[in-house]
Amino acid sequence: MAYALSITPDALTLEQPANTASSQAFTVQNLSGSQATISFATICSGALEACITPPSVTLASSATTTVNVNYGSATGGLLHLVGTVTASPTVKDSGRVTVTVPAAGSSYPVAVTPVAGVLGDRFNDSSYTVAFTVKNNTAATDTYDLECLPTSGTVCVSQTLSVATLMSGGSANVSVTFRINTGTTGSGSVRLVAEGQSGFGQGQYAFTAWPKVPYAVVVTPSSGSGPSRPSFTSGHTADFTIKNVGTQQRSYTLSCEPGPTITCTGQSLPSVVLNAFQFATNTVTYGTGASGSRYVDSRATSASGSAVGKPRPGHPRGALLDGPPRHGARRTRSRRSRC
Repeated sequence: MAYALSITPDALTLEQPANTASSQAFTVQNLSGSQATISFATICSGALEACITPPSVTLASSATTTVNVNYGSATGGLLHLVGTVTASPTVKDSGRVTVTVPAAGSSYPVAVTPVAGVLGDRFNDSSYTVAFTVKNNTAATDTYDLECLPTSGTVCVSQTLSVATLMSGGSANVSVTFRINTGTTGSGSVRLVAEGQSGFGQGQYAFTAWPKVPYAVVVTPSSGSGPSRPSFTSGHTADFTIKNVGTQQRSYTLSCEPGPTITCTGQSLPSVVLNAFQFATNTVTYGTGASGSRYVDSRATSASGSAVGKPRPGHPRGALLDGPPRHGARRTRSRRSRC
């Protein structure tokens, strides 16, 4: 039985005072065709602390629930909630929240938040809407011109406000719709700049653009270097991440492919079903032979046949457009880790 799940939000940025405790709600959905038990792990980085991992949940097919993560924040950081389906093959998804803490005595005349919002992965040839908040931090009323500024390959389509007059301490919410053009790939961002007589401020959302194609997969690392291993020993492991970067759900068969004198002895994930931008980790177990620089590959295969796919020019490195199968052709992607 193949499993899939979704955890959101995956790119939320929020602000809170320093040295305070808070709680963040995550929405968890079982996207599988049958009941699934999901366990959780929390990863706190930066100055986040006292992160409390929620208990596991069991969800019926397509069911949704909310889990809360309690944490404390000194000066901000990242909060990750990782969910794992406790079955074979293992499937994971994660939600992410960026917590920012304003600097003491902040003197920005106008604040536009989020300052460093993260949207995560997005498809090109598509439009998205983001929300900004503009706040007047001065002691007097001011009028601000609001301008959307995208990076190359992205265009601003509309915004709900182009001018805002705010009293001291007043704020306004601004929704910005932008479009990532066809052919745009890699890192990008959209900014909202507010400028008034007292000064200016700006906020931003960052994203990674991928080709809008039905089927694509990335396996990383693309050329990782592992620790040195003694000759003629076994039980060594290497982790590979398989990520669906196509718009459609896809089933992948995973295999271990050893280099010279390397022997594959197992893997944690023989197959996996992933929705768009979902990922799973495959841990490959291998043994070594004679000394020398060696490698071990993990291959993700979809559909039927045995042809090896190649990245196409103009797409992010490591992306494979594996397409619908034709005449038994199989599109695959393998990634190498040096031993």
